[in-house]
Amino acid sequence: MRRCLDKTEAIKTALRYLSYKDRTTQEVVKKLQDKGFGDGIIEEAVSYLTNLNYLNDTRFAFHWADSMDRNKNWGKKKILKRLAEKGLSISIINKVEEAFDESRELFSAKRLLRKWIKKNGGVTKDLKKVKASAYRHMITRGFTPRVALETLKDIHAERDTDR
Repeated sequence: MRRCLDKTEAIKTALRYLSYKDRTTQEVVKKLQDKGFGDGIIEEAVSYLTNLNYLNDTRFAFHWADSMDRNKNWGKKKILKRLAEKGLSISIINKVEEAFDESRELFSAKRLLRKWIKKNGGVTKDLKKVKASAYRHMITRGFTPRVALETLKDIHAERDTDR
């Protein structure tokens, strides 16, 4: 593997990596390490990119969380767990958690339930079994048991509009 020692080359490599999508600082550091840059060069490059706001873990966390909420119908628990796996600090994760108020999470859970009902042919089977299956699905998507149960109260309305 070629050893790269130039700060300018490290910045160019990081900018190419960031041009596809927003990344965490940890992801950029790992990429630069994989490319063979030394720790001092990586630290300088990360500092430079952070000062220019190309790297911003808080911005990344909020955009990523919003995307997972809207596009993947993930609940708050799953989103926060994945943010921690991405190496973000507890303070940033706590800020994202505060932004997910109860009404937003309920709205997301109801959206997920409507999609799930449509995918599974409506609520025409035994309502108890359907609720149990829907509950498990919401839990695996990262919704709290309380939010899942609250959302399932509306399954009768979904059942009536589905016919």
